[in-house]
Amino acid sequence: MKIKEPFSVFSNIAFLFPLYFSILEKSHLHTFLIAVVFLTSVFFHIIKPYGAVWWSDIKKLNKFQKITLWKDTIFAVALILFNLFIFWQKGFPTLFWYAVIFGLIALYIFFFKTETEKYDFFHGIWHILSGIITLLAVIA
Repeated sequence: MKIKEPFSVFSNIAFLFPLYFSILEKSHLHTFLIAVVFLTSVFFHIIKPYGAVWWSDIKKLNKFQKITLWKDTIFAVALILFNLFIFWQKGFPTLFWYAVIFGLIALYIFFFKTETEKYDFFHGIWHILSGIITLLAVIA
């Protein structure tokens, strides 16, 4: 099977760093969420059709792709919310503000750059920035 957008798949490696540190920190829920996000994202990006897939495009997906997209989205949102919870619990340390900067860049890329012909590159950058934000939450 040829991977249509390899950078979107392999950029998920960025989640292995926070995964490793969450294991060291014995943060079991964080470890679980990171691992599931890593696996569902890799899997979805291997089986999805070429290009950006927005919720308005869901009709283009087969049943298996739809289920995988739902899982990827639900667990990604859960990880984002848990990261915010960790920062809140720690009193919004300086690392939080670095995460905000990375988050704003990531959101810009996600909403404005993934529609371009360079989807694979920009979505891969989204994964890397998301991994950095998660790492900052883990080490906060």
